[in-house]
Amino acid sequence: MDVKSELIDAQLQMLDTADESSADKITSKVYYNKETKEILVGDETDFKRFKSNSQHIVGDIKTSIFTEAQFQAVSGDPTWVLADGRDLSVINPGSDYEAITGETILPDLRGVFLRGKNNGRADGNENPDGDSTLGTFQDDELQAHTHSTPHRATSGSPFVPNHVGQGFGPVDVGSVESTSTGGNETRPKNVTVNYFIKINE
Repeated sequence: MDVKSELIDAQLQMLDTADESSADKITSKVYYNKETKEILVGDETDFKRFKSNSQHIVGDIKTSIFTEAQFQAVSGDPTWVLADGRDLSVINPGSDYEAITGETILPDLRGVFLRGKNNGRADGNENPDGDSTLGTFQDDELQAHTHSTPHRATSGSPFVPNHVGQGFGPVDVGSVESTSTGGNETRPKNVTVNYFIKINE
């Protein structure tokens, strides 16, 4: 069977719909062969095969309370590594993750929560910063808002004619900051885990 006949029309990723910032990193088209359950990366004359299964594929993310060494020992699968921003070109050159995504730097998921990509969502519950590229880090932020504490002068130099010009009296002269309250960040209740990402079949 020739290569072209094996390529299924439904692509996992199309260049014309990929994020603009990542389009120049994608040098191959990615297909899924439903019959052989293989991921095919390349073109009609030259491509690499990645065996897929119903459980896990390259790029999957799992959470665990194990360390990396414990996770790999218990699972017996060294293809899962911590998603800690490491450079695969140094520790695992030629990984399946790099071949499929065109990226060598893993996402760094240490100390952060995961957020779903918008993928066109626009019902008011989407990421208001836009349809970020997969793997994009977003820093801490509070939604813009204001607080004001009235401050009225009752004596001293700010004691000036009132706004209707009828004698002297207390007037608003601005606002003052409240005392600080709270901790180091704004966060929901949470439990610390490790994120692992699959880099090879």
